Amino acid sequence: MKQAAAAAGVPVLQPDKLKDEVFLAALHALDADAGVVAAYGKILPAAVLAAPRLGLINVHASLLPRHRGAAPVHRAVMAGDVETGVSIMRVVQALDAGGVFATGTRPIAPTTRAPRWNATSLASAPRSLSRSSTPLPPERPSRCPRMTRWPRMRIAFARRRA
Repeated sequence: MKQAAAAAGVPVLQPDKLKDEVFLAALHALDADAGVVAAYGKILPAAVLAAPRLGLINVHASLLPRHRGAAPVHRAVMAGDVETGVSIMRVVQALDAGGVFATGTRPIAPTTRAPRWNATSLASAPRSLSRSSTPLPPERPSRCPRMTRWPRMRIAFARRRA
């Protein structure tokens, strides 16, 4: 995502702390219509959410609403899913709770290892993101009965069973 943004001349901000005054001033100075967050697993403060006129969108490494939160690709592999993907969603002041604008799917092969899939999947996200350009399409709810709940994960990778 960062490389694609830089190649397109889009400013990339990666602060150490989201409440840092220098970062917040730089963010507001952009006077952006929208912002993109990728691979960031924390709740964003209201000052960050309010900076872009149309809000922030998140590139999430799973097909929401099924797997959300930490390690969504690992969870899809562990659940025996045959596909997963990337979801483009609105960022709200709760983790992975905003509506979904667009998704892109990819198959999970029996030999898939989650960390490698995660990296290649997020690298393909700009294509999904370009399909959800302004004006933003209607959102689908990101919470529904198909959601899965998992205990905290303590392994480094997961592989789908054949």
